[in-house]
Amino acid sequence: MEFNINGDVWIRLTGAGTRAYNLHYEKLGMEPPPLQRDSSDWCKFQLWDLMHIFGPAVYNGCQIPFVENVIRFKLSTV
Repeated sequence: MEFNINGDVWIRLTGAGTRAYNLHYEKLGMEPPPLQRDSSDWCKFQLWDLMHIFGPAVYNGCQIPFVENVIRFKLSTV
């Protein structure tokens, strides 16, 4: 399986995830952009952006930023 890091992934944020998202933009001196959410509270990110934003918040023993540690990929056939 191959997945392009520009592809969209979907996550649901925990409280720790919301804090990590806000902190990322706070460190940049920016207001966090509104999250793109669906009706089930899944948030859409490009994979590279997800890694960039949440990478510092994910480590052994961290408060997990994603509900049930799940990331959804929508795969397309080429």
